[in-house]
Amino acid sequence: MSFSGYVEYQQGLINAFNVLMPLLGLVVILLTLLSAILQREDKGTFIALLLAMALLVLSGLITRFGNQPINAIVMTWHPDSPPSDWMTLRDKWWSLHIVRTLAIGTSFCLVTGSGLRR
Repeated sequence: MSFSGYVEYQQGLINAFNVLMPLLGLVVILLTLLSAILQREDKGTFIALLLAMALLVLSGLITRFGNQPINAIVMTWHPDSPPSDWMTLRDKWWSLHIVRTLAIGTSFCLVTGSGLRR
């Protein structure tokens, strides 16, 4: 993807999801914690749900301290003038996104597995 296409695409996504996704993440973390508390007598389910919640918190920390600072930089870019390090920042953002996605996916599997276990 060209620099101008990348900037326009990323800035659109950042504007659309910068408030909604962290709020949704917080709701999911709280619901997972509530589920763990409600299942505290089933130790296996309780531990799986706490681990799932920990992975969700990890994904939130990756987003807040990894992806969002890069997003703030991307929001200052103009499609006509690429900074010299734009590909480095793009690649760093993507690497963080992969780790975050793995954490969220594993959390989903733990929540689903704990539900199927019963």
